[in-house]
Amino acid sequence: MNGGIAQSLRRAYESHLESLGFSKEDPLYPLFLRYFLDGVNRGRYIIEFLREFVEADVSGKIVLECGCGDGSLSMLASESGGFAVGLDVEEKTLMIGKQFWGSPNFIVADALHLPFRSGVFDIIFAVDLMDHVKDHNRLSLEVWRAMKGEGILLLKIANRAFPLEPHTLLVGISFLPRMLADVFINLLRKDFFKYYSSYKDISLMTYWEVSRVLGEGFHVRFVPNVGRLVPSLSTSASCSDPVGNLLPNPVRRMLGSRHAFALLNRVPFLWLVKDWLVIAKKRAR
Repeated sequence: MNGGIAQSLRRAYESHLESLGFSKEDPLYPLFLRYFLDGVNRGRYIIEFLREFVEADVSGKIVLECGCGDGSLSMLASESGGFAVGLDVEEKTLMIGKQFWGSPNFIVADALHLPFRSGVFDIIFAVDLMDHVKDHNRLSLEVWRAMKGEGILLLKIANRAFPLEPHTLLVGISFLPRMLADVFINLLRKDFFKYYSSYKDISLMTYWEVSRVLGEGFHVRFVPNVGRLVPSLSTSASCSDPVGNLLPNPVRRMLGSRHAFALLNRVPFLWLVKDWLVIAKKRAR
């Protein structure tokens, strides 16, 4: 993404946040803006991960991105030779995607009610979608229905058991009852309510909850999301973990190896990481 497009995209998202009532002084303003602007880097990371660690490629495949935001990942899937469809309930971010990317097919729709016939897609992406879906079982059934028999579902899911809650940057909020969480968020992160109506809009899951929801229809493998510590999988500084930047390069390369991913997938550390990449391969129910 060249500098001119990057600056235009930044202005579009700054305008979007301002239209929601945010000011640049709000504590969560940098968090939301950074997340929006990191879409292309996040998409490259996901596609590289799919190629390197799942040994699958989007080229020649029919791809669906559920909860696509501005469709950065869908755009990259199209550029990599796939036929990509991006789907989201938020029309504003889809309009930003159409303005900047153009290539994917964008649809305003709910991932809980996919407007497609059964058995269409080879690969479905759901990056950070589970956090915002109240009926996880329904989502699992819908993506299972829409996938081909050998289809792959790749998700990025935040871990509810991790102390630092990712949408508020407050410690322990995800462990509280929702109404009590709203009280503390209103005291400490009032700008949260400029984007969400309540903490009830957030539906984080634990390792065991994800396993239960996806396990009925998929062969599931969890991978701790440590790839962003690794130069080979982290496509720009804005996409890397600041903690990872403190590690020596040999350590970062080691964490990015297949052997490290295999090891981390088998130890209790898996239950405690900030988030996972979840590889789900369709199986008969």
